[in-house]
Amino acid sequence: IECASFSLTICAERAAFSKAITEGELNFEAIAISSNQGKYVFPCGACRQFMIEFAEELTVILIKSEKEYKTFKIKELLPNNFSI
Repeated sequence: IECASFSLTICAERAAFSKAITEGELNFEAIAISSNQGKYVFPCGACRQFMIEFAEELTVILIKSEKEYKTFKIKELLPNNFSI
């Protein structure tokens, strides 16, 4: 069975957060996500969950080109996040 979930990889968003956290940064306001695909690239579900656990008010900026971008709150992208 094939699935778009990449359990053995780490996305750029989680890599960036992990690097910052290991260096002592715990206050996140925003993350900008861009690609060379000429379209908006949304963070995967695992990244959304990871980011919301460290920054419930995080602003996610998706960049399509130099003049085109969209802004979301992480809760808009993951409205019913998992929590224990």
